[in-house]
Amino acid sequence: MIQGTHLNTLYSTNYSYPPANIEWLTLHPDMSFLLPFVISHHDPSISSYWPPVQEQGIQALPTLLKVHEGCWQFAPFDPLTRLPVVMR
Repeated sequence: MIQGTHLNTLYSTNYSYPPANIEWLTLHPDMSFLLPFVISHHDPSISSYWPPVQEQGIQALPTLLKVHEGCWQFAPFDPLTRLPVVMR
């Protein structure tokens, strides 16, 4: 598992500075935020290497989404259906 400080070091090595959002994620490794974030920002259909989410994780999503409810309104994928979100 990549810990926050290690992720920050990897990112800093390859880029001149970590953007604020990357730095925030490394300092707040909260699964109630990270799992919904990853699911709502990455399209599993574009890579055969995308790891599946276990049934237990899928069942926990509605509860996890409520912890940071305001964060998902502009996500490119619906974290429950994993379908693209169309903004109007």
